[in-house]
Amino acid sequence: MRIGSNALSMQYHVEVEPDTVDNWAAIPAYREALIAAMGETGVADMRDAAATQMAGFLAAAEQLYSNFMKAAAA
Repeated sequence: MRIGSNALSMQYHVEVEPDTVDNWAAIPAYREALIAAMGETGVADMRDAAATQMAGFLAAAEQLYSNFMKAAAA
């Protein structure tokens, strides 16, 4: 999103890291919500799914930050 030539913003969760799912699962309400949505194996399933995509998440975060800093400097 952009307003004028100097105000840029974004909404994107780039903070996903290898331990994110375990950190979320350590919060009882988040763990319960994940199990309610995905079943008893929800935490393990989410952990596996995130691990499968982690290299892409990290590369996308790196590219996003790089592009944002270039745009902000322009």
